[in-house]
Amino acid sequence: MDSELVIQGGTVVDGTGAPGVRADVGIAGGRITEIGKRLRGDRVLDAGGCVVAPGFIDIHTHYDAQVFWDPALTPSCYHGVTTVVAGNCGFTIAPTRREGRELIARTLANVEDMDFDVLAAGIPWDFETFPDYLASIARRGVGLNWAAYAGHTAMRLYAMGEEAYDRAATAEEIGRMQQILRESLAAGAAGFATSFAMPHHGVDGKPVPSRLADRAEFEAMLDVMAVWGRGVVAVVPGPECMPADMADLQRRAGVPVTWGALLSSPTGAHLQTAALNATDWARGAEVWPQVTPRPLTFQFVLDSPYPWNVNPVVADLQSVPVEERARAYADPSWRVNALAWWDTQRHSFGVRWDTYTIGESETHPELVGRSVAELAAERTRTPLTSCSTSHSANPVCDSE
Repeated sequence: MDSELVIQGGTVVDGTGAPGVRADVGIAGGRITEIGKRLRGDRVLDAGGCVVAPGFIDIHTHYDAQVFWDPALTPSCYHGVTTVVAGNCGFTIAPTRREGRELIARTLANVEDMDFDVLAAGIPWDFETFPDYLASIARRGVGLNWAAYAGHTAMRLYAMGEEAYDRAATAEEIGRMQQILRESLAAGAAGFATSFAMPHHGVDGKPVPSRLADRAEFEAMLDVMAVWGRGVVAVVPGPECMPADMADLQRRAGVPVTWGALLSSPTGAHLQTAALNATDWARGAEVWPQVTPRPLTFQFVLDSPYPWNVNPVVADLQSVPVEERARAYADPSWRVNALAWWDTQRHSFGVRWDTYTIGESETHPELVGRSVAELAAERTRTPLTSCSTSHSANPVCDSE
């Protein structure tokens, strides 16, 4: 059978886990019609030396605003990705009332390090509800297949206003959020996403609204998913909702649950979590931990050190001007307090300074690429305090 297009001579990796094989791929009517040897077609694309594979699905993105000014969704489109899923962590930009636009934009600016001015200029704000939001994207078009979760933080802000940052929801407000979720799912939302993660701080350094949700509120949203009967629940775990809870939550929701991320730990704790998930899976709980296909690397500057926000001593500075943050960094007592918190959290949220390197420095370019731990050892100082190695309350610090 002749095809409209034949991708010829590549190594076909079909996504099933089977080894790659050299074969041709025939396409007609926008669909794969045949995989085999010596296929014929109206057009032939030489894929010799290349891998031919299904498009990748980027399951954890934050393109919720970027989709409006970058429909190609870079850089995902550069890496063989043909489908993206936005709305992760519950950080969507809809539903949003007119008076809440700045609040939701500042939330994204803090929690995902998005530039507030770019958000203000790039989001068209011709929508209010989640269905309106999806329709706005559809009118403009998008270069990849697009899916988005309905986000918990946006729902709370829509239902509760600024009080979403400060308290639990009332029964009436929970009912309002349930209705928002139903409307979003009916319009095409991929599911429901939320976050309980300690590093997720929004406006004025406060925990993002979803972290204020109590168990009753969260389970009420899962009950909507159970009635709907399809879609996915995506969770970023935290003290109120740990990985060990996911199997029970999945049984209540009745739809797949995914959570992220399951990252490797120097203590080996991730192996215990993976084993627990395997046990739960064998008992019928469809829970999918998200893992990274390569080591996870954060690049950040000290005026917005997102990976450190789990430390409350650092998080308290999130809403202050950069100048005030710099004064805190220069204060020996602040450094001792920050380091002391990390020392008490060594097995969970501790900092492994040997993994930190200097990425760039205008004043000390000779340090680029050097390990922070190595530099501290050379100077007989701790990595954070720039003091003597003693963690005393009154360390002797240099003036830098």
